[in-house]
This record gives sequence, C-alpha cells and structure tokens, in this order.
Amino acid sequence: MWQAAQNRNQFDDTDGLAYLRSEFQRRTGLDALTADIGVDFYLKFMALQRTPFTVFVPSELIDAVWHIHLEDPEGYERFCIDHVGRRISHTPGGTPDQLAAGWENTVNGFVQNYGINLEETRFGNADQNGTPCRSFVAGDCF
Repeated sequence: MWQAAQNRNQFDDTDGLAYLRSEFQRRTGLDALTADIGVDFYLKFMALQRTPFTVFVPSELIDAVWHIHLEDPEGYERFCIDHVGRRISHTPGGTPDQLAAGWENTVNGFVQNYGINLEETRFGNADQNGTPCRSFVAGDCF
C-alpha cells in the first residue's frame, strides 16, 4: 500500500534519522509504520528543496518532522549541506498567495517526482494550503 516507505531517497541513519523517526512517533502517538512513512515524506519534501528558486510549503505532519529536525541545528545544517547542497531555512509566514503557491509546488513535486498525490494521503492537507511555514534559500531571488 505505501510504496513510499520503500523509496528512501538514499538518506541513511548517519543523518540521525532513527532519532527523528522515534521522536516523531513519540510526539504524535502514531504507530511505527505511519511514523516511518511520515519521516519518509519529510525526506521527500527535503529532496524537493534541490529545485532552485522554488518555495515549498509542508503539510502539517511533514512540518512536525521538520520542527523536530530543526531542534538539532548542527545536525540539520549538516543534513541540508550533504543532501540538498545548501541550508534550507524554515520560514514561518507568508501571504496567503505565497503559501498557496508553495503548497501547489509541493503537491506537484510529489506527483512528478514520486508519483504520490500528497493530498490523498494522511500526510497531505486537502482542507488547506499546507502550513503557515515555508522553505527559503538565501540567495534565491523571487
């Protein structure tokens, strides 16, 4: 059913992902498989950040994983540099149009890159335009 859990984006536990998975599960109360899929979707979201000049908005559950990852600033920075090629800033806020466009970028990125309609999973936000948080890369001009 969840082929996403089998496609790992080549991230491994040297990135502290075991802790990220266990902490996400502990904080959300999700079962282990669902928490694992949630972290996998977060990794997919982060892989989308390789796209230059594009803002992405996470779903609520993806954003929850992102917040946990941000609690380890050094590990997060190292992860971003190693796997995305640059630091990805977590930027709360934005206009409704910016957030809607960022959410659309995320949904389209998941479909195009992973064949997953994020809005049809429990990790999407069918009733809103993602969260009020977005990615930002210093130096990208919008």
